[in-house]
Amino acid sequence: MAFTPQTWPGRVIPADREQAELATRKLFGELFPGHPVTSQAITILSRWFDAGWCVDAIKVALDNLPEDREGFQPRRGDQESPEDFLVRRLRKWFREEDDDFERNARLAPPRAGQSLDMHLRLKRQQQINDGLVSRPRRLTEAGQQARRQVRERAGEGRPDPIARARARDARVQQAMDALAVDVPPAHAEEGQNAPDDRRDSQLVATYAARTATVKHDRRRSAASSRASPRSGVAPTPRR
Repeated sequence: MAFTPQTWPGRVIPADREQAELATRKLFGELFPGHPVTSQAITILSRWFDAGWCVDAIKVALDNLPEDREGFQPRRGDQESPEDFLVRRLRKWFREEDDDFERNARLAPPRAGQSLDMHLRLKRQQQINDGLVSRPRRLTEAGQQARRQVRERAGEGRPDPIARARARDARVQQAMDALAVDVPPAHAEEGQNAPDDRRDSQLVATYAARTATVKHDRRRSAASSRASPRSGVAPTPRR
C-alpha cells in the first residue's frame, strides 16, 4: 500500500529511511506549512523514530512536558527555524541524568505507536467488522502469483510521492532565492492576530514556482504551438 505524506498514519513508527521522510513531511505539513523539508530535519526526527516514537507522539511532546517535570514549553521564536524548534522542545524529553542523543536516553513516548504491519492488520479487521469489505478467501498458488503480477504492473510508472515533494521544495526554494527579499519578522509587537508577511512571501514563492513549472512544460508549449493558427496580415493592394 503506497502512502503519501498526507496519508501516512500518525500512530505508525517509521521503520526505514523512506518511511522516516514520509513521516517528517507529514509533520512539517501540519506544523510548518510552507517550509521545505531539509535533510537536517529528517535526521533530527529519524533519531526519535529509531527510538520507537511516532508522529503523534512527537506532536504531543512538542506541546507538553513529561509528567514529572514542572513548567511549560516556550513559544517558538519569530526567527527560529523548524529544525531549531524541534531540537529545543524535544530536549525536554531526554532523561535528566543522561542528557545526550543516544537511544536509551530518551523517555518513553507520550503516545504509543505501532508497526505498519500491525496498523494494516487492525485497519483490515476493522473494515471487515464494519461490513465494508468481505472476509478474504485463501488464494491458491496461481492466484497468489497473479496478485503479485498485478501489484507489480500497478506499481510501474506510478509517481513517487517523495520525489514529487522534493521537486516542489526545490521549486519553492528556487523561487525564494529569485525573490531576494529580506522578510521582516512577524508583527510581534502587534499581537498574535497581526498579519504575517512571511506567510505572504511563502505564498508568492509557491505561486512563482508553479508558474515557472507550467511555463517550462514542453508538452504545454508543443500543444500551444499546434493549437495556434499562423498569424499574418494580408498586404494592402495598391490603387
